[in-house]
Amino acid sequence: MKKQVLYIVLLLTWALYAFKSDDTVSWLNQHSQLSFLRLHKGTIDMGEGLFEQKLSYTLGLNKAGTSIVSELISKPTANRWRAPGNVPIASITKSENGYNLSFQKSELPIVSLVFEEDALFGYTEGIYHKGIRELATNNYKLEWWMQQANYAQKGKAWERKVKLAFVDGTEVTDEKVAVRINGNTTRSYSQKTLRLIFPDIKSIEIDGKQVESKTWILRNAGNDWDKAYVRDMLTSRMVENMGMETQHGKPVVVYLNGVYWGIHYLRPKIDEYYLANKYGIAKEDVLMIESPRNVYRGGDKALTEFKKLVNFVLECRETNPACIAKIDSVMNFDDYFNYMAVQIFIANTDWPQNNWIIWKSADPKSKWNWILKDTDYGWAYSGKGASEVDMKYRVERISMLPALIAKSLKNDKEFKIRLYNSVLRVTENEFSEELVSVQLNRLKSNLDAEMENQINRWRTHISVQSWEAEIEEIRAFSKSRRIFIKENWK
Repeated sequence: MKKQVLYIVLLLTWALYAFKSDDTVSWLNQHSQLSFLRLHKGTIDMGEGLFEQKLSYTLGLNKAGTSIVSELISKPTANRWRAPGNVPIASITKSENGYNLSFQKSELPIVSLVFEEDALFGYTEGIYHKGIRELATNNYKLEWWMQQANYAQKGKAWERKVKLAFVDGTEVTDEKVAVRINGNTTRSYSQKTLRLIFPDIKSIEIDGKQVESKTWILRNAGNDWDKAYVRDMLTSRMVENMGMETQHGKPVVVYLNGVYWGIHYLRPKIDEYYLANKYGIAKEDVLMIESPRNVYRGGDKALTEFKKLVNFVLECRETNPACIAKIDSVMNFDDYFNYMAVQIFIANTDWPQNNWIIWKSADPKSKWNWILKDTDYGWAYSGKGASEVDMKYRVERISMLPALIAKSLKNDKEFKIRLYNSVLRVTENEFSEELVSVQLNRLKSNLDAEMENQINRWRTHISVQSWEAEIEEIRAFSKSRRIFIKENWK
């Protein structure tokens, strides 16, 4: 018996060491083994200077260098990690002039992040690591997306400095940025979304247009990560000419310290910097409310303006003839009808209880406008039968603001006609079968050449063909959803 106890103690001691070691694979979490350019403290000057060693970037076939600066190390990024397959490898060489990172050619632009290893993958403070916080009491009893981890932490304390380079075959821009983990549930995915915070407004070309934002997102496709990888981007493309704020973006390939990290969508974060820059107002005058009724930006001023809107909406439950005019004085109704029509058509089942956000300026004459975001649960995300999801039922049983407005005005004839017409218009025009197919094909073609590498790296699909089947589910949904709405939307 004593021997058995001793054996268990020794086993647990070894497991804890393995669990905490930077260079040991933890069998408890199936930590991945990756080849990194190892950069420790002192290698990078994150103050006013640049790297102590010069970094240069090239595109082309990887060639063996004079000195490969990489070692095999192990880093955990999630509970559900799977071992990577064959993926591109950046050739990391050291010469008299510094480090050179040479990437395999890609049809997508490359974004390279270089950082001190512990900043992202250190056990204690690494923001991409599950880390020491997974030892929290009863943490293992929680659902995987609710468990404590380094990557679940938020705020400026969990912001790290990196060197970022855009490598697109024609030029290289190399600059210092701050980086955080972004998102909610999807922080627990092996491939995470990164938030890039530039020192100032950064202009990036997307679909032939310059988009400006101080904060950019390298998004992992959100909840669509292990499915079609296009759902939210498809929504953004479809509403491009409808006047709503949404996150446009483009796919890029990311490398972390020379390691292939797969496809991400580079998108602007719609925050006070983005809106202030776009509309020519002070960032302090941007007011934002995010579900569920959180003051995202603007403090007491935002809350006061939001309460005014809600009170006008609640008045409408009393069949007050003047209430619509009151709502119209503080909210953009055209924007609201477009927003509702899109959510209803795509059958977004993670809405309206989540993922809604409104904004206005502090100018008393301005109105609340709607921002369309996080639509990953639309476009048949839930699988078969999604085309027949009754969004009217969802709206009627949920009391978040988008639904509250519709429920409060359900007996107003003009409101019902405008909402009905908006849904049918979007179904037949902006989201016509032909236009959906065009944008879906475009998104797929952007990913075609890189998807095999993405799947090999993260094991999200059995094969490229299984990913293509997910794309076709969206196409089928678009057709059948249109039929369902025409027959049932009244």
